[in-house]
Amino acid sequence: MGCCVSASASVVVFTDRNQWLTATSTVNTIDFQGATTSGGELVIGGVDFQGFDHDNPPSGTDLQVFGGNYWGSGSILEGPAGSSLGQHVIATLPGGIFAVGSDVMQFEPNGPTSFAETPTVQLSIDGTIYNAPTIGGFLSRGFIGFTSDTQISSITFFPANDPSAHLGLDNFSTGQAAVSQTPEAATMILCGGGLLLIGLVRRHRNSNSQP
Repeated sequence: MGCCVSASASVVVFTDRNQWLTATSTVNTIDFQGATTSGGELVIGGVDFQGFDHDNPPSGTDLQVFGGNYWGSGSILEGPAGSSLGQHVIATLPGGIFAVGSDVMQFEPNGPTSFAETPTVQLSIDGTIYNAPTIGGFLSRGFIGFTSDTQISSITFFPANDPSAHLGLDNFSTGQAAVSQTPEAATMILCGGGLLLIGLVRRHRNSNSQP
């Protein structure tokens, strides 16, 4: 399905979990099984989740662990529905996080109905707003993930503007961006190999020219 796209010089966006996992290391995943919120907040796995049903200033909380098992994976984290009042769920991350990703859904828990909507996401490191499309029905769900060369301290999810569709998160994952060889290092290896080859050729010619 989705792939990845470079959003800026430091952030890469993924809409496919497997590709995000390939680009990530030391992954820790929270599946919300057996978790319980308190006062619109959930602290689990070193991550502090808070849900708000208004924005400026945040007034009123809206966050719970929903155990409907609609997607066949048990409990999920349920946040507010959207109605242009700045509703959101913010996850404050522990130190040293350079990659984050989550399954994302929009659903009406009493229907039950799962909607194809477009919630949005914002990282702590810049002001970019990223779309995180969800999938209708209960056979699949959307995913949004990021890797960065700058530490990510929080990620905020905003539900689509639909008062009947609550935001849902599951398999919330954090980790490190996988280390890849820099172009400079690769260039140095190639140059070194080339110099070594030249030296060997010259030595071979000199040995052949001796009587």
